Amino acid sequence: MKPDEGACEICGTKAGHTPQTGNPNPSNYKMNIKSEVLAILISVLLPGLGILYAGQAKGVIYFFGFVIFSVIMFFLPLGFIFVFLGWLFLIYKSYETARNYNRYLMTNGHPPW
Repeated sequence: MKPDEGACEICGTKAGHTPQTGNPNPSNYKMNIKSEVLAILISVLLPGLGILYAGQAKGVIYFFGFVIFSVIMFFLPLGFIFVFLGWLFLIYKSYETARNYNRYLMTNGHPPW
């Protein structure tokens, strides 16, 4: 393309300028953003399923693992402390997964998984 031709037929960039990259259109991803608060609330009620809400199927594995872990800990002295810590971990993991999903979506314009 010659500088006096005006604009590129493919990308529409004016002659002598570089095409814009990055910064995806915000309207493209606003519909796909996951609420971090909702992920936390889901995980408070059903530990691990907030991860599933954020788009990762391994949240179901975390949920069933937590249920099995809770049943085992029920028979141990002070096992409720470990159940409580596991519950807190899954709440945080749900928040972190939703946050990472949103960051990736805003940066790249498409869901990470």
